[in-house]
Amino acid sequence: MDLNIRLPSPVEDIAGPFIIDERNADKTSLSSKISVLVKRDDLIHPIMSGNKWRKLSAALTTISQQQYQHVASFGGAYSNHLHALGYACAALNINFTAVVRGDYSKRLTPTLQDLQRWGTHLHFVSKIEYKNKTSAQYCQLLRQQLNADYLIPEGGSHAKSIVGVGAIMTELETQAPDITHIILPVASAGTLAGLVLNETLPHVKIIGVGVLNGEGYLEDLVNGLLASSTPSYQRKEWKILHDYHHGGYAKTSASLRQYVSEFNQFYADQNRLRPLAIEPIYSGKCFYALNALLSADYFPSNSKVLILHTGGLQGARSLPANKNSST
Repeated sequence: MDLNIRLPSPVEDIAGPFIIDERNADKTSLSSKISVLVKRDDLIHPIMSGNKWRKLSAALTTISQQQYQHVASFGGAYSNHLHALGYACAALNINFTAVVRGDYSKRLTPTLQDLQRWGTHLHFVSKIEYKNKTSAQYCQLLRQQLNADYLIPEGGSHAKSIVGVGAIMTELETQAPDITHIILPVASAGTLAGLVLNETLPHVKIIGVGVLNGEGYLEDLVNGLLASSTPSYQRKEWKILHDYHHGGYAKTSASLRQYVSEFNQFYADQNRLRPLAIEPIYSGKCFYALNALLSADYFPSNSKVLILHTGGLQGARSLPANKNSST
């Protein structure tokens, strides 16, 4: 199975004034007492970027080894997971059905247009039916209805997937062994669980930034994934922050949109060898949170903080520029 995945993803310094002081919207310099790095998982692949490939790698290996012919999975109309999986299935000549939350049959998003172009069967279900996505009985009936050999959970987060995510820690053991914290966006919890479970760099504290309004819910997802894995225990200290979702999943705010715009403009002006950009659904909320934490002196002096860029830029292609919601 060769999809031209570029691993390990690079680690880069974030140099320059990327912090925005919310009190006056001026840029301020990063404190010399705190070092900030970014792990560029957004560069793993032009389509299957970020944590999506890492979470799918184990499933795709199983699909290939077992010679499954038809795969199905769940997601929204802008889903990075469905987008990455649809591309992979097309490249591997595997039939794929995307079970999409809501009926977008008459107004396909850019994500769904790509999937359709790659030969994906789009199966639209109501938002009420979609809530059954974790029910074993519903999933069994759906597999029979679609004649699917293999069903991957929403977001690609399951016990096997977090092993692939854990490889990030193995890479960091060589790339940045002296980091003290990792901060990353959290939606389906698989990436955070994978980092916590991996035994490498046990001293590192993991900080998740909830991108949806899900205090308690996200923690339960992480604990469920850890409990279903082998070994079934956590190896690192972790927490999820819930103050930076800006209204909920795929919701934004004026301050977030301003931050993302100024961040992208600043780094576009740097003429970097590898351009750095964020979007307001996942990476933007995480970088925004890091900005706020640094401004509030959240980290002890001499901390070395690494932010994980999990990709996802494709999902923001059709977001409204001046509204509070992407839908």
